[in-house]
Amino acid sequence: MSHFTPATDGRYVLYARKSSESDEKQAKSIDQQIAECEQIAEKRGLKIVKVLVEKKSAHTGEARAQFANMLQMLETGEANGIIAWHPDRLARNMMDGGRLIEMLDRRIIEDMQFCTFHLTNDASGKMLLGFSFVISKNYSDNLSDSVSRSHRSLHGAGLAFGRTKHGYDTNEADQYIKGKYWNIIQQAWKKRLEGESQIDISAWVNEQGYRRVIKKHKKEQKMTPQKLGVIFKDPFYYGHYEMNGNAVFLPELYPFRPMVTQAEFLSIQKVQTNIKPLTEKERPLHRKIVHAENQSLVYAYNITKGQSGKRYLLYQVHNTKKRQNEHLRHRLKAIRGKDIVAALSELISRFKKPSKTVVEQIMAKEKELAQDTRKTHGMMLTNLRREKGRLMTKKDTLMEGYTVNGQGWEADEKAAYKKKKKQLTERIQQVKARIFEMEESEVHIVPQFDIVSNTLKTLSDSYKTLDGKSKLLIAEEIVSNFFIDNGKVQKIALKAPYDLLKIAKIPNGWG
Repeated sequence: MSHFTPATDGRYVLYARKSSESDEKQAKSIDQQIAECEQIAEKRGLKIVKVLVEKKSAHTGEARAQFANMLQMLETGEANGIIAWHPDRLARNMMDGGRLIEMLDRRIIEDMQFCTFHLTNDASGKMLLGFSFVISKNYSDNLSDSVSRSHRSLHGAGLAFGRTKHGYDTNEADQYIKGKYWNIIQQAWKKRLEGESQIDISAWVNEQGYRRVIKKHKKEQKMTPQKLGVIFKDPFYYGHYEMNGNAVFLPELYPFRPMVTQAEFLSIQKVQTNIKPLTEKERPLHRKIVHAENQSLVYAYNITKGQSGKRYLLYQVHNTKKRQNEHLRHRLKAIRGKDIVAALSELISRFKKPSKTVVEQIMAKEKELAQDTRKTHGMMLTNLRREKGRLMTKKDTLMEGYTVNGQGWEADEKAAYKKKKKQLTERIQQVKARIFEMEESEVHIVPQFDIVSNTLKTLSDSYKTLDGKSKLLIAEEIVSNFFIDNGKVQKIALKAPYDLLKIAKIPNGWG
């Protein structure tokens, strides 16, 4: 029931939020919030330009994408008012609440309408709005403290709260006990100790009938390599129960059954941890290039660290259902990146010396590709020039409005005008710079017979001298697909125009 006077040119953002956290159980559902806000808008003749829905807590100052989107719309003038069910939907922390009140003071926000809050357009009204944010924050803080105290107490006694760990259940005293799948998860640890990959282990776990039911959704979930990765890093499974930097040793508190010893856990960490990101030398092929032969499956890459500590690039199929299929399991065997590069090297070494006719055909295809590139380039330039025109028109309209009405504006209105003018000017300069770049780099590719011919003739010898990174770049340039079967390259499909090259002899075992 707001006593703000609706903006003369009212453009309202409807903002609805409900987090999945426990402190939100009593809040209205998203659909209810939207329905009541729309009723308010219809009753008061307000125009809603956009509905933004957020499913995230407002307790902390963490980024909320839709909240940030709303502020951006208000700053740029796309909207000048807000409709929400209650102020606590907008903010439960003082940082976001302060930003909203500051935007009210600057008249960036001209009006705020709520279904369940009385707000007046004066200093007292803004003060009450601030109080509402403070009260909401205090409620969240107290609830969070109470939950944290409860969790600390349970943790100190080694008791369960929230979701139980994989393979474990709880008794009436909330102590961890062996669950239905305890033996399966313990075997998974043993397989990891023996060096099996997480992908193979997760497939095996699911074959044994492992399922986990999520109470909230009443749905069964299977094991995945990602979940196994979390399990294998959790010291809980040898009895070391951690929470917020505090730890208890469960076997000292009650008859807890660990799945592994501490020594076994630490042994697995040598393989699990300290795997650094890809280096330039290890840069993988684009994942969409590597496929399973006769299967619509893509191989994805992983950096794997063996027990010796050596790193290597491995391509694997991550489709668990297919990997569980006994008929396909051996065919979807992983392959090392070096074996893929070696297969391409073998293929290139068998290229025949190109005839004049083949070179001319390749040149013709290169000209076609150059024409397509020029066409795309031209379309991008056209779009940029249109954007520049729109921005300049928008800036001219803004400046014309200031010339006509600006003399009577308040200081904050003039500041908002200057800010928007600056933003438009900067954007225009960015677009102009991009246009200049593209005009300078227009595509003028005219293939020359001698250059193309010599490049193709020497490709086999020059490829051998390249480093690993350069070989991968060549692979992405000339190969459309590598087809893998039983951990080996069975076929290589070349991109046009390289598919015109003749091969002296098909390598053994290739299709």
